[in-house]
Amino acid sequence: MASTNQRMSDLVRMLNLLPYFQSHPGCSVMEAAADLGLPPAQVKDDLYRLFCCGPGVFPHELVDLDPNMRSVTIFDSQGMDQPLRLTVTEATALLLALEYLEAVPGLADRSTVVSAATKLRESMGSAIGAVFDTDSFGRDFISEPELEILTRAMTSGRQVEFEYTSRTTEGMHTRRVSIQRMFTRDTNAYIQGYDHDREEVRMFRLDRMTGARETGEPAVSVPLAPLDACDPFDLKKADTQAVLVFDEESAWLADTLPVTEGFWNDDDKFEVHVPLIAREWLIQFALENADRVRVIEPSDVSHEIANRAKSALRAYDGRIVT
Repeated sequence: MASTNQRMSDLVRMLNLLPYFQSHPGCSVMEAAADLGLPPAQVKDDLYRLFCCGPGVFPHELVDLDPNMRSVTIFDSQGMDQPLRLTVTEATALLLALEYLEAVPGLADRSTVVSAATKLRESMGSAIGAVFDTDSFGRDFISEPELEILTRAMTSGRQVEFEYTSRTTEGMHTRRVSIQRMFTRDTNAYIQGYDHDREEVRMFRLDRMTGARETGEPAVSVPLAPLDACDPFDLKKADTQAVLVFDEESAWLADTLPVTEGFWNDDDKFEVHVPLIAREWLIQFALENADRVRVIEPSDVSHEIANRAKSALRAYDGRIVT
């Protein structure tokens, strides 16, 4: 039985070379070996074994190819144009993609993705054993049980409560939300829905919430505008652009912002333009990074930042700061 399985494996490996080289014209034996995870000598030997094999004895019934080490060419594949089995590289890439999908909040049928990943592991066996069941984004920030609670509440039409820490307000507050949408952006996961405390539609980041729980109350459905996958926060609609400058050592911080324009100005500072959606967010960001960033525009925001900084300093010892 073992020898039969080995012969079948050898046959599949060889026949898979035909569709590979057809979809990679001009590819060398060395490149193919690297892509397929095989020794170059094995690829070359398999190509020689494939040459002039086929169901008949006449030229038009045989596989025709040029097994040149520098550039392999398939002239006649005898219709064998599709791979019989995924290569280790292909299976690994597919499995990683499936595991990524497993953690996407709001996925309609997560069980199907999990089942596909399990079947792929079983079919590839030890050949794909180096790919572990990894934790994708979102799971590092919120527990899987809580993520399931949020997903279940959205699909069943129930309200949820959770503790939320906002960048624009101090401390943690309990929020009660009717979830209507889940999405991801830049590896962060969000929910969007009706905030019963604020009485408006809001967005919440999953890594800033804890203690998610269903309330048992029916969710409130409100109309939502279509989500622009490239601009889910409607930054393009911002009427005002904030201007910030960073020192060279702090320029990396600009990568965390939705920058529309960035350049080194005449003072050797990295200047960026950022859509201003929430005035309070910009103030909080500037105060948290006071030693790294300076807000130039809007001027009223810059003045407010300075006033709050002075007020904070006075709180230490009652000094008058000018």
